[in-house]
Amino acid sequence: MVSVKKLLVATSLLLSKVAATPFLASTRSVAAAEVRAINDFAIESRNLNDVSDKPEPATNPDAPPPRLGQQQEKPATCRRWKPRSLVRRGQLKLAKDKDNILENEYITAYHVGKGGTASVTDLSGCTALFFYDKYWTPSVYHIFSGEELERSQEAATMVNDAGRDTNGVTIKADSEIKYNRAKEGIKRVNSDIEFHETKKLYHYNPKSGKRFRFTTKPGGEDLEEQQYDYCPREPEKF
Repeated sequence: MVSVKKLLVATSLLLSKVAATPFLASTRSVAAAEVRAINDFAIESRNLNDVSDKPEPATNPDAPPPRLGQQQEKPATCRRWKPRSLVRRGQLKLAKDKDNILENEYITAYHVGKGGTASVTDLSGCTALFFYDKYWTPSVYHIFSGEELERSQEAATMVNDAGRDTNGVTIKADSEIKYNRAKEGIKRVNSDIEFHETKKLYHYNPKSGKRFRFTTKPGGEDLEEQQYDYCPREPEKF
């Protein structure tokens, strides 16, 4: 009787192990599948984070170069070139040296001082203006060629507002056209001003390489004229 019970117990245990074996294997399979799915999801998530909203531009190494006049697209990392801050062409600025008034520069009678003189240098087609106050102290302007009308009007306004044009103005130009334009600009500001027109033109020859210098003389409208060989200046640093 005891042997039969032992046999039944042993058989029951054996059957329970056989039934449990596929269940454990199935559980391990399901767990492994879940782990693989989690790993795949994590990889896909990383890939999605790496994707930009903007698609990468397609590059074709065999593409022909751009035609003449066709603008080639610049990469987004290129910085736009910005020029340095330079004085605009024709913009008048106060001269650093009253005896060396260069292109687009001026000096006022206040800076020259009573009884003082001033010089316009490097004239080569440009126009010079010499305004005189009651003491014949000059206010001098070096006007860029081609801008006589506008800049002479600007100069005349500055001098007239300061009351420094009592004894008139002398214009030095290399052509009648430039002289008349400068004269017209001044008359728009002060129609009653006196023009000293003795030797109003200077004769500039581009082939000679000569430059002109005009220097005021104390007590009157006379100018001292000099010609000299052109010597290039050092570029101004900004």
